[in-house]
Amino acid sequence: MNFASRRNERRRRILSLSAVALAIFLIGYGTGYLVNRPVFVPVENAEPTPCITLAIFPVEFVPDPDEVEVRVLNGSKRVGVAGITGEVLENAGFKVLEVGNLGADNIKSAAEIRYGKKSKSAAILLQAYIVNAVLIQDNRKDKSIDIVVGQGFESVRDKEAAMRELARPTPSPSGTGC
Repeated sequence: MNFASRRNERRRRILSLSAVALAIFLIGYGTGYLVNRPVFVPVENAEPTPCITLAIFPVEFVPDPDEVEVRVLNGSKRVGVAGITGEVLENAGFKVLEVGNLGADNIKSAAEIRYGKKSKSAAILLQAYIVNAVLIQDNRKDKSIDIVVGQGFESVRDKEAAMRELARPTPSPSGTGC
């Protein structure tokens, strides 16, 4: 056997082994893909649930503080907290219509911002100013907003800090089936 025939024999063996190795790899890969692929089974009568996504409320849709009318109510046992909060909000530019007491309710959270559908953007602006405030939408028909200051109330942010708070992404439910 001469050198050329041995070289051709070696090439044939290398190509055969390469072809066998490639075939084994492709069979293994295909089997793994078929076994591990996701299978979607429709569930009858299933309702899609909304996802929680991060959202930034666009600042251009938020009114200026001087366009927002607010009633500040004391929902805690702390004396004078609604009056002080009302003064701070007036200094920030909000129109405080009334300051008073909520009554028998004792709010444990920092504050509740109660609003109707027509005043959602104004309520979001107020939430940026009031530290740890919770938004509560009710069925009122007008644009009035009530801030109920609770036991856990700490402070009112300045305008710069409130704008930073508005720019921070917040979790919000998106549409169904996202």
